Amino acid sequence: MTIALLVTFASAVVLAWVLASRRAEYRPVAWLLTAGLVIDVGRHLYDLAVLAPLRDELGVDVPWTG
Repeated sequence: MTIALLVTFASAVVLAWVLASRRAEYRPVAWLLTAGLVIDVGRHLYDLAVLAPLRDELGVDVPWTG
């Protein structure tokens, strides 16, 4: 599910940059969507690289909440 959402978000970023290349007033939105995509991908990679092994090491079966 996460991969499908990231692909959808990436396609929105590409479409935003296509529109921003034609009209300058769309560039701030394209930058905002790009920053959001980068942050989401980074958060997902952090979860996979740091938090998932830590959960396995501690024996916690469910993701941390709160």
